[in-house]
Amino acid sequence: MAAALALAVAIVLAETSATLVSRTRRYLHKIAQLNASVRQLKTRVNTAERRTTTALEHANADEVLKRALTASDLRTIKLSAGAKGSDPASSAASGTLAVSKTQGQSVLQAAGLTDSRQGSFYRAWWEEKRRPPTLAGEFRAEKNGNATVPLSEPPQAATSLLVTLESDTSAEKPSADVVLRGRLGS
Repeated sequence: MAAALALAVAIVLAETSATLVSRTRRYLHKIAQLNASVRQLKTRVNTAERRTTTALEHANADEVLKRALTASDLRTIKLSAGAKGSDPASSAASGTLAVSKTQGQSVLQAAGLTDSRQGSFYRAWWEEKRRPPTLAGEFRAEKNGNATVPLSEPPQAATSLLVTLESDTSAEKPSADVVLRGRLGS
């Protein structure tokens, strides 16, 4: 009788163990599916956040541009492709800088830039006599090569604006060839 009872307990334990293993595998499979779904949703949320941020940046740039363009002291400076011997892809680049001292606004509009989404980005720099360049702004070009970017107000002694295509976000001075250049004059 004891042997029969022990055998019955062993059969029940084996059956219960098999059931538990089967359920555990199903639950692990479902957890893996849920994790995959969560990753997909996170990717969608990140994409939506990037689109929203880009839309807000465009709206901000458009608002700054409108204020600068309606200012009574508006100055526009033509920007041309960088120095000869620089990146040939930048030779088609051109741009305009709109500056209003009373509004404290400056806006860069550029066209013909290369798509900067492969880990690089554009940086605008104010050049002053006898001083290192000052970072005016950072941006990425759209797929069509255009960009409208609000920049910091030019320093009093600023003589020109440089735009470079950079790969290092910590650089404190231009480290790449000049893509666009414009003289501010007086």
